[in-house]
Amino acid sequence: MSALGYVFVDGDGGPGSSAAAIRDWCDARRVALATVVHDAGDGHRRSLAWALEQIDAGGAELLVVARLRDLAADARDLVPLLRWFVAPSRALVALDLALDTSCESGRVAATAIADLVVRVGDPDAVAGAGRMGGSTRGRAAVADVPELSGRIATMRSHGMTLQAIADALNEDGIPTVRGGRLWRPSSVQRAAGYLRPSTGRGIELPKRAAR
Repeated sequence: MSALGYVFVDGDGGPGSSAAAIRDWCDARRVALATVVHDAGDGHRRSLAWALEQIDAGGAELLVVARLRDLAADARDLVPLLRWFVAPSRALVALDLALDTSCESGRVAATAIADLVVRVGDPDAVAGAGRMGGSTRGRAAVADVPELSGRIATMRSHGMTLQAIADALNEDGIPTVRGGRLWRPSSVQRAAGYLRPSTGRGIELPKRAAR
Protein backbone atom coordinates (compact mmCIF):
# COMPACT_ATOMS: atom_id res chain seq x y z
CA MET A 1 0.00 0.00 0.00
CA SER A 2 1.32 3.45 -0.91
CA ALA A 3 0.70 6.46 1.31
CA LEU A 4 0.89 10.22 1.55
CA GLY A 5 1.26 12.05 4.84
CA TYR A 6 -0.40 15.36 5.67
CA VAL A 7 0.17 17.89 8.45
CA PHE A 8 -1.51 21.21 9.19
CA VAL A 9 0.71 23.57 11.15
CA ASP A 10 -1.48 25.79 13.33
CA GLY A 11 1.25 27.48 15.35
CA ASP A 12 4.71 28.97 14.95
CA GLY A 13 6.42 25.59 14.75
CA GLY A 14 6.88 23.32 11.77
CA PRO A 15 5.49 19.92 10.82
CA GLY A 16 8.39 18.14 12.54
CA SER A 17 6.84 16.01 15.30
CA SER A 18 3.66 15.22 13.38
CA ALA A 19 5.61 14.33 10.25
CA ALA A 20 7.92 12.11 12.33
CA ALA A 21 4.93 10.31 13.85
CA ILE A 22 3.54 9.67 10.37
CA ARG A 23 6.88 8.31 9.15
CA ASP A 24 7.25 6.10 12.22
CA TRP A 25 3.79 4.64 11.71
CA CYS A 26 4.47 3.87 8.06
CA ASP A 27 7.88 2.36 8.85
CA ALA A 28 6.41 0.13 11.56
CA ARG A 29 3.79 -1.21 9.17
CA ARG A 30 6.02 -1.30 6.09
CA VAL A 31 3.80 1.13 4.26
CA ALA A 32 5.51 2.93 1.37
CA LEU A 33 5.34 6.64 2.24
CA ALA A 34 5.85 8.80 -0.84
CA THR A 35 5.99 12.16 0.92
CA VAL A 36 4.60 14.25 3.78
CA VAL A 37 3.04 17.55 2.71
CA HIS A 38 1.75 20.34 4.92
CA ASP A 39 -0.25 23.56 5.02
CA ALA A 40 0.06 26.39 7.48
CA GLY A 41 -1.00 29.86 8.42
CA ASP A 42 -3.99 31.12 6.45
CA GLY A 43 -6.15 28.02 6.88
CA HIS A 44 -6.24 27.13 3.18
CA ARG A 45 -5.36 23.48 2.64
CA ARG A 46 -3.85 23.49 -0.83
CA SER A 47 -1.45 20.66 -0.06
CA LEU A 48 -4.34 18.58 1.28
CA ALA A 49 -6.26 19.21 -1.95
CA TRP A 50 -3.21 18.03 -3.90
CA ALA A 51 -2.96 14.87 -1.78
CA LEU A 52 -6.63 14.06 -2.33
CA GLU A 53 -6.21 14.52 -6.08
CA GLN A 54 -3.27 12.10 -6.01
CA ILE A 55 -5.30 9.50 -4.15
CA ASP A 56 -8.29 10.00 -6.44
CA ALA A 57 -6.04 9.48 -9.49
CA GLY A 58 -4.58 6.28 -8.05
CA GLY A 59 -1.17 7.73 -7.24
CA ALA A 60 -1.56 6.62 -3.61
CA GLU A 61 -4.10 4.65 -1.62
CA LEU A 62 -3.71 5.97 1.90
CA LEU A 63 -3.62 9.37 3.60
CA VAL A 64 -1.99 9.42 7.03
CA VAL A 65 -2.48 12.32 9.46
CA ALA A 66 -1.24 12.68 13.02
CA ARG A 67 -4.42 14.51 14.06
CA LEU A 68 -7.85 14.20 12.49
CA ARG A 69 -8.48 17.91 13.09
CA ASP A 70 -5.64 18.73 10.67
CA LEU A 71 -8.07 17.97 7.84
CA ALA A 72 -10.49 20.83 8.56
CA ALA A 73 -10.80 23.96 10.67
CA ASP A 74 -14.47 23.21 11.35
CA ALA A 75 -15.57 19.74 12.48
CA ARG A 76 -18.55 19.93 10.12
CA ASP A 77 -16.18 20.14 7.17
CA LEU A 78 -14.80 16.73 8.16
CA VAL A 79 -18.07 15.02 7.25
CA PRO A 80 -17.67 14.86 3.45
CA LEU A 81 -14.02 13.89 3.87
CA LEU A 82 -14.82 11.04 6.23
CA ARG A 83 -17.53 9.77 3.92
CA TRP A 84 -15.16 10.05 0.94
CA PHE A 85 -12.58 7.88 2.67
CA VAL A 86 -15.07 5.08 3.35
CA ALA A 87 -14.74 3.98 -0.30
CA PRO A 88 -12.75 0.73 -0.69
CA SER A 89 -10.24 2.26 -3.13
CA ARG A 90 -8.85 4.75 -0.61
CA ALA A 91 -8.22 4.96 3.13
CA LEU A 92 -7.53 7.43 5.90
CA VAL A 93 -5.45 6.87 9.03
CA ALA A 94 -5.68 9.36 11.91
CA LEU A 95 -3.08 8.46 14.51
CA ASP A 96 -4.61 10.43 17.39
CA LEU A 97 -7.87 8.46 17.22
CA ALA A 98 -6.36 5.16 16.02
CA LEU A 99 -8.76 5.49 13.08
CA ASP A 100 -7.99 3.38 9.99
CA THR A 101 -10.65 3.21 7.27
CA SER A 102 -8.80 0.47 5.37
CA CYS A 103 -10.57 -2.02 7.67
CA GLU A 104 -14.27 -2.54 8.31
CA SER A 105 -14.17 -1.38 11.93
CA GLY A 106 -12.45 1.83 10.86
CA ARG A 107 -15.06 2.51 8.18
CA VAL A 108 -17.85 1.99 10.72
CA ALA A 109 -16.10 4.38 13.14
CA ALA A 110 -15.62 7.01 10.41
CA THR A 111 -19.26 6.94 9.35
CA ALA A 112 -20.38 7.04 12.98
CA ILE A 113 -18.22 10.10 13.67
CA ALA A 114 -19.53 11.82 10.54
CA ASP A 115 -23.12 11.02 11.46
CA LEU A 116 -22.65 12.27 15.01
CA VAL A 117 -21.30 15.61 13.81
CA VAL A 118 -24.24 15.92 11.37
CA ARG A 119 -26.78 15.28 14.10
CA VAL A 120 -25.40 17.33 16.97
CA GLY A 121 -23.34 19.94 15.11
CA ASP A 122 -20.74 19.76 17.87
CA PRO A 123 -17.01 19.90 17.01
CA ASP A 124 -16.22 18.10 20.27
CA ALA A 125 -18.23 15.12 19.03
CA VAL A 126 -15.30 14.12 16.83
CA ALA A 127 -12.95 13.56 19.74
CA GLY A 128 -15.68 12.01 21.85
CA ALA A 129 -16.68 9.51 19.20
CA GLY A 130 -13.06 8.67 18.53
CA ARG A 131 -12.41 7.88 22.19
CA MET A 132 -15.44 5.61 22.18
CA GLY A 133 -14.25 3.78 19.10
CA GLY A 134 -16.99 5.29 16.95
CA SER A 135 -19.81 4.79 19.45
CA THR A 136 -22.75 7.17 19.31
CA ARG A 137 -23.80 6.63 22.93
CA GLY A 138 -26.26 3.91 22.04
CA ARG A 139 -28.32 5.92 19.60
CA ALA A 140 -28.78 4.05 16.34
CA ALA A 141 -27.64 5.95 13.26
CA VAL A 142 -28.39 5.31 9.61
CA ALA A 143 -24.66 5.49 8.87
CA ASP A 144 -24.10 2.57 11.25
CA VAL A 145 -26.19 0.34 8.94
CA PRO A 146 -24.35 0.14 5.60
CA GLU A 147 -27.35 -1.40 3.81
CA LEU A 148 -29.67 1.45 4.79
CA SER A 149 -27.09 4.15 4.12
CA GLY A 150 -26.44 2.61 0.71
CA ARG A 151 -30.15 2.37 -0.01
CA ILE A 152 -30.69 6.08 0.64
CA ALA A 153 -27.67 6.96 -1.52
CA THR A 154 -28.96 4.72 -4.33
CA MET A 155 -32.44 6.24 -4.24
CA ARG A 156 -30.92 9.71 -4.41
CA SER A 157 -28.70 8.70 -7.34
CA HIS A 158 -31.81 7.47 -9.17
CA GLY A 159 -33.35 10.92 -8.90
CA MET A 160 -35.91 10.21 -6.17
CA THR A 161 -37.04 13.25 -4.23
CA LEU A 162 -36.53 13.50 -0.50
CA GLN A 163 -40.28 13.07 -0.01
CA ALA A 164 -40.32 9.91 -2.17
CA ILE A 165 -37.46 8.43 -0.16
CA ALA A 166 -39.22 9.30 3.11
CA ASP A 167 -42.40 7.61 1.86
CA ALA A 168 -40.50 4.46 0.89
CA LEU A 169 -38.76 4.22 4.27
CA ASN A 170 -42.02 4.83 6.11
CA GLU A 171 -43.71 2.06 4.12
CA ASP A 172 -40.98 -0.36 5.21
CA GLY A 173 -41.22 0.71 8.87
CA ILE A 174 -37.59 1.89 9.07
CA PRO A 175 -36.90 4.08 12.14
CA THR A 176 -35.35 7.50 11.62
CA VAL A 177 -31.83 8.48 12.65
CA ARG A 178 -33.19 9.78 15.94
CA GLY A 179 -35.29 6.68 16.53
CA GLY A 180 -38.59 8.18 15.41
CA ARG A 181 -41.28 6.40 13.44
CA LEU A 182 -41.89 8.93 10.68
CA TRP A 183 -39.39 9.95 8.01
CA ARG A 184 -39.75 13.45 6.62
CA PRO A 185 -37.76 15.10 3.80
CA SER A 186 -35.67 16.94 6.39
CA SER A 187 -34.74 13.72 8.21
CA VAL A 188 -33.76 12.05 4.93
CA GLN A 189 -31.64 15.10 4.13
CA ARG A 190 -29.84 14.84 7.49
CA ALA A 191 -29.33 11.09 7.06
CA ALA A 192 -27.84 11.67 3.61
CA GLY A 193 -25.21 13.92 5.17
CA TYR A 194 -26.51 17.36 4.26
CA LEU A 195 -24.97 20.22 6.21
CA ARG A 196 -25.58 23.93 6.10
CA PRO A 197 -22.43 25.75 4.96
CA SER A 198 -20.03 26.21 7.85
CA THR A 199 -18.00 29.29 8.59
CA GLY A 200 -14.75 27.36 8.08
CA ARG A 201 -12.82 26.74 4.89
CA GLY A 202 -13.83 23.24 3.84
CA ILE A 203 -11.73 21.27 1.39
CA GLU A 204 -13.14 20.68 -2.09
CA LEU A 205 -13.09 17.00 -2.92
CA PRO A 206 -11.67 15.82 -6.25
CA LYS A 207 -14.28 16.45 -8.92
CA ARG A 208 -14.13 12.96 -10.43
CA ALA A 209 -14.90 11.36 -7.07
CA ALA A 210 -17.53 13.92 -6.11
CA ARG A 211 -19.71 13.24 -9.17
